[in-house]
Amino acid sequence: SPSDVQHKHYHYYQTVKTRLEALGIKVISIELDLFDFFDVLSKISYIIKQEQNNGNIVYVNVSSAGRLTAIGTALAAMVHKARIYYTESDEYSDTPEKWLEHGSTIVQDLRLKFLEQFIIQLPNELQQQTLVELYKRQRMNTMEIIQHLATVDSTLFPPNYEKMTRPQKITLSMKISRRVLNQLESTGYILKEKYGRENYYLLTESGKNMAAISGKIAI
Repeated sequence: SPSDVQHKHYHYYQTVKTRLEALGIKVISIELDLFDFFDVLSKISYIIKQEQNNGNIVYVNVSSAGRLTAIGTALAAMVHKARIYYTESDEYSDTPEKWLEHGSTIVQDLRLKFLEQFIIQLPNELQQQTLVELYKRQRMNTMEIIQHLATVDSTLFPPNYEKMTRPQKITLSMKISRRVLNQLESTGYILKEKYGRENYYLLTESGKNMAAISGKIAI
């Protein structure tokens, strides 16, 4: 039952937390939905980025949790070049007592298998910022994207858009399309919808996951 599963999760969490703290390791708990791929990608990516920004080398264990969580965690780790490892088990728990003490698998002799890194190319910084902002707002037109990117880099996208002449606006819109929007659209991360003279942009499911894995969506 769901309550039984939650009870087991809490028991295993407390057991691991107690053992780590006994070794002098500080434990910080972050809750996420194990069945929500976006939640897994965004939170794991954010945690990895924060640790790396603090100058830490990050190791990620993908041995536990469900398959969906393990896949999302491994992808996030590969994108941000964290070290991924898997703990090989010696046997499976076959009694309630063993389940309570070890979980589903038992490790007698610690054997770690480090997974080979694959290069997964993220969009560039301006494109990532656009994806994250689109996730927050759901839909944006070209002017709104320019105004947002002006807060990221005012040398590329001046914030005085509304005071510009129409030819200047067209030139700037073409610039942002070349540098940011065209590639996001061609890779399937955003969709463009035209209403009158305005172009509006929305995230696809792939774009939503790319925003998540950027590590820029704060917990």
